Amino acid sequence: MKKSTKTMIWRTVKVSVGGRPVVDVDTMTIASGQCIRLAGSNGSGKTTLLKVIAGLLKPDNGSVEMEGQLLEWVEAKKILHNKVVYLHQQPYLFDTTVTKNIEYGLRQQGVKGEALRSQVAEALEWAQLTHLADRHARQLSGGESQRVALTRGRVVHPEVLLLDEPTSGMDAESRNKTFELVHRLREQGMAMILTSHELTEEAGLSDMTYEIVGGKLRSI
Repeated sequence: MKKSTKTMIWRTVKVSVGGRPVVDVDTMTIASGQCIRLAGSNGSGKTTLLKVIAGLLKPDNGSVEMEGQLLEWVEAKKILHNKVVYLHQQPYLFDTTVTKNIEYGLRQQGVKGEALRSQVAEALEWAQLTHLADRHARQLSGGESQRVALTRGRVVHPEVLLLDEPTSGMDAESRNKTFELVHRLREQGMAMILTSHELTEEAGLSDMTYEIVGGKLRSI
């Protein structure tokens, strides 16, 4: 069952580095179950924009509307941390087992005991990672690491998932397994933004595609 529709609207988001505009977005809307693909070359501002949306980077200017309320950065930052999960192309995993990595977000939410064990077991089964439950993060392939990171993000039930070149450097099999999970998350009503270098990548997944040029979004 999909979650009820929720919308996040970003307005007049601007970020400059050394006086050069890196992000200059008038309006960007993200709704439940929607997948937005953001294409652009290295240094075009894709990652910078994702970090703003995740509440990890303060913009020079900008506001966000959530649940009918228009919020400035100071108000929005804490809310964004609870609503948005950001996954880098080289996901950071803790120096421990797959199970302990997936437990982390749940423990932060106060889940423990049998509820913790049950939710982690369900998450591992959902992602077809049960066979890796006791494997150390350092022993995982790039594709396995990304799927563990996706699963860890899923268990805390974010409203928006940001995927920064999620299949970069993967072979075809790993790409397919990763995008299978992404498709399933979308079907559950999670909103997503994913970035890529090429306009041809992930074409079948997204509802809309923007190219970021000179910090501005151009609809494709």
